[in-house]
Amino acid sequence: MMARKEQKQEQKQEAPEQEQGREDQNMKKKKCGWWPFAVAEARERLGITTFVPIKKGSELYILARNLEGEIKNNMPKYTQKHGKKK
Repeated sequence: MMARKEQKQEQKQEAPEQEQGREDQNMKKKKCGWWPFAVAEARERLGITTFVPIKKGSELYILARNLEGEIKNNMPKYTQKHGKKK
């Protein structure tokens, strides 16, 4: 009986380390995880600081779409650069 309680307490102490791994896995599973980063990068490159709707065919939309490959290949870099909250 005592051994089980001790094991559970040890598992609870290890939980924060395991949660970090789960958050990373959840980020990878999201289908459009790259889109917010692409839009943020496009806004930065175009110098947009105010609200601009993202319409198909607009300069912002086209640039964000073109950044798709770059962002997918460098996802950790963009999560740090644009302050993705964990």
